[in-house]
Amino acid sequence: KDILDANGSTSDPCLTIKTTVPIEITDLGITGANTVDSGGGIRINAQNANPSSDVTINGKTQIYGNTARYGGGISCSGYNSTKRASLKIGGDTRIFNNTGSYQGGGIYITLGDVCLYGNAVVGEAGKTTYATATEGQNRNHSNTAVQKGGGIYALKAGVYLGYTAPNVADT
Repeated sequence: KDILDANGSTSDPCLTIKTTVPIEITDLGITGANTVDSGGGIRINAQNANPSSDVTINGKTQIYGNTARYGGGISCSGYNSTKRASLKIGGDTRIFNNTGSYQGGGIYITLGDVCLYGNAVVGEAGKTTYATATEGQNRNHSNTAVQKGGGIYALKAGVYLGYTAPNVADT
């Protein structure tokens, strides 16, 4: 597997996506970003000129060891209520050990939809119980946020677990 490593960069995420062309990321390691802005590992940003960002993360992709103000692992932002971003996470993707210094340790999504399906995990793959307040403070569940949304923080967004697209169940 190839690894995209920002080596502690404090200026930019590992990967920035601003396009109307559908993007698929497969079998890639994304790590090492420490940015004060949004999206440590991946920043997906739909602009007015690019109204529909459509990103799929699949295979054995791992997004880990990143820090950002919003979305340590992934930040996904649409432009407005009609120009929403789309993020689909499937396969054996793992999003773990990321920190949101404000919101969204694993994923921060606003004005868009995130679908998690297959064997994708936001957090520690081996955990079979829910996080308690004490475990969250001890970081036993992997992704953390200082304010809100250690795993996922969604603002004006849809989160679909077990769906490949809104209203399309994973079969």
